[in-house]
Amino acid sequence: MNLIYENFVRQAFGIARGTNDVDRWGDPASLANTDVFDVDYIEKVKAAISYSMAIINNYILEEQGSNLTDASMTAMDDYIKQVINAGNKARIYNLIVDYKNDFDKYLK
Repeated sequence: MNLIYENFVRQAFGIARGTNDVDRWGDPASLANTDVFDVDYIEKVKAAISYSMAIINNYILEEQGSNLTDASMTAMDDYIKQVINAGNKARIYNLIVDYKNDFDKYLK
């Protein structure tokens, strides 16, 4: 679970920087670390994942906008809302996995 979280944040900030990835703790808020994916830091987890999804969404829209359906664009925003409203880290983990299943195809 924790490594999926860290890799997702690192991937998003890598996209933002135009690289493949950033190092552990390599994002500006130092949230790309497995230690942060803890119930005691649920607000930081929500912020990191929501912002990471927003970064990836923006990238996908810029690169693939005309290839996306309205439903896909709506789903991208819905994932962010679901992360913010998630009650625990297990739910956030599942949202990360589902998001990646839905949208990683646009990142290759």
